[in-house]
Amino acid sequence: MRLNLATKIVALCVALAAALAAALTVQGYFQASAGLREQAEAAIQSDGLVVVDAVDGWNSQRIRDLEMLARFPEMGRTVSAQAKPAEVAIVREALASMAASDPDVDSIGLLDKSGVFIASSNPADLGQKVAQRDYFRIAMDGSTFTSGVSISTITDKPAIFHSAPVRDGSGTVVGVVRSRAALSQLRAAIDKSGDRVGAGAGGVLLDDQGLIIHASFSPDWMLRPAVALSAKVQAGLIADKRWGKRAPPAPIGEADLAVVLGSKERRSFSWTTSGRKLHAMALPLQRTRWVYVAALPVATFERAAHLFLRSAGWSALLGLVIAALLAGIFAARVAAPIRRLTRASSKIVREGDLTGGVGVHARDEVGQLAAAFDEMVLKMRDILRGLKGASEVLDRAAQNLVTTISDHDQGLAQQASALQETQVTAQEIKQTSLLAAQKAEAVLKIAERADEVGREGETALGRSLDGIGDIRKEASQISTNISGLTERARQIRGITESVKDLADQSNMLALNAAIEAVRSGEHGKGFAVVAREIRSLADQSIQATGRVREILEELTFAIGEAVKIASQGALRMEGSAEQLRTSGESLRQLSEMVKENSAAVRQIAAAVSQQNAGIVQIFSAVTDQMGLMEHARRRIEQTTRAADEVKAVSREVSGIVAQYRI
Repeated sequence: MRLNLATKIVALCVALAAALAAALTVQGYFQASAGLREQAEAAIQSDGLVVVDAVDGWNSQRIRDLEMLARFPEMGRTVSAQAKPAEVAIVREALASMAASDPDVDSIGLLDKSGVFIASSNPADLGQKVAQRDYFRIAMDGSTFTSGVSISTITDKPAIFHSAPVRDGSGTVVGVVRSRAALSQLRAAIDKSGDRVGAGAGGVLLDDQGLIIHASFSPDWMLRPAVALSAKVQAGLIADKRWGKRAPPAPIGEADLAVVLGSKERRSFSWTTSGRKLHAMALPLQRTRWVYVAALPVATFERAAHLFLRSAGWSALLGLVIAALLAGIFAARVAAPIRRLTRASSKIVREGDLTGGVGVHARDEVGQLAAAFDEMVLKMRDILRGLKGASEVLDRAAQNLVTTISDHDQGLAQQASALQETQVTAQEIKQTSLLAAQKAEAVLKIAERADEVGREGETALGRSLDGIGDIRKEASQISTNISGLTERARQIRGITESVKDLADQSNMLALNAAIEAVRSGEHGKGFAVVAREIRSLADQSIQATGRVREILEELTFAIGEAVKIASQGALRMEGSAEQLRTSGESLRQLSEMVKENSAAVRQIAAAVSQQNAGIVQIFSAVTDQMGLMEHARRRIEQTTRAADEVKAVSREVSGIVAQYRI
């Protein structure tokens, strides 16, 4: 079962009001009960003190009357048998007059030392010996005395005995004056307490032995002990004639009263009798060891607490009804804006509509919540607008990134193709350089052979100088050798032209490599350096081949001249030895040229070797560049995938933003 907020608020308020009302009612009940108990206890105490004062006053009045009689000189002389008949008559008159002045007193008598009545307002007392009675013994000890309740052996009625010592002129106790009083005034004082402080109120007066003097609750309790007496106490009371000639009565069985016997201080206690629970207070008397117990039924003063509880219950019920109505009004005022908040939130969740607001303008916490909700919606609207713009920018940026990556990929593909062509060209250059090195080696061997031939010609010319006779014979051979040298020079020229062509091709390839290195950008810097070195080597090869070509032209010219000279020498062998020496000198010059040609060929061979090493470096650099290109291509592929993911995220953000109306 789902309860809406208003119902929950009403239920909570009613529950709180009910709990508060119950707590206040219970607390009020207990406070009222405690207050009423205190009031009842104060009333009981006040009323009990009235009875206690009355009883104390009653006892005190009788003691004062006896003390006044005891102070008469005639009393002492009468007891001492020294009084004149007139004085005895005065004593009797005083006793009778005092007894007549108090309706409760039925007898006032004078006792001698032996405890025998020698004078009394009641003639029935004369001659009675009461030496065993407590009122006689204590008075003879010099103290006034008030007895407990007892049955008079003369009247057979309940009575209280008072006594006072009689002294002679020297202050010696010589007798006792005693009064016997009925209980009518005491009973009246105690009975007046009934219903005075409340319905069922009453009191019990107990003497020092625990015998009930009078009880307003039940007159039958008179002279009965509150609880069973011990055998010793009961024997003493029997010897003292406390019940007169009657048998000891049964106890009333009120154990709660037994605990307050002989109390010297006021104390309150609970007393349950005849099924009634009483709140009682024990009040000790001042003149005697009696105790007066004033009691009031608990139901009497708790009746007001019950009435308060009943009225408080109806008041609490009325308060609950009012609380429910107020809670309903409050819940409606609270729940209405919350329902608006709920509808606005549901509209945002279901329809993605952020164009509306809550429309609550209260100044309480709910109004603050609504204002915060409206502000949140505005900020969400701004955020979604920002997300929408950002997603569009992100989508365009991703598209641009994809385009840039595609262009970069194409550029890398072109660079890879150029590098591949460069690698092929470098391989061709490597092979051509190897071939040029082999041809340079052959040229070097030919040049060495030409040098050897030159040396041999020089030797021959030397021999010609030594044997001119052999010149003619040798001239034909020299002409033939020079013709062969011319052929060799042509071969060297052809080889030199081939080396030049190889150097030109190397220069062109190095130029292409430098162009491709520039196209490769940052990755082609190393390759550009190698291409520069190759071009430098190619330039050196071209210069060297140019020098060789010049030397060969000079050699060819010299060979031609030598051929002419040899021809002329053959024709004019005998002409002149000077011409032979000239020929020898030319031959030596030719030998020197061949030596220079050999050095140039060695330089060409060294240049070709260096070129071959540079080409190897170029090939290695191109291979490394191809690896870098492959790594860059993989990075571009990763970047492309990342760009695709960015586009997907941008489309997802656009889809989320499209769900809301802003």
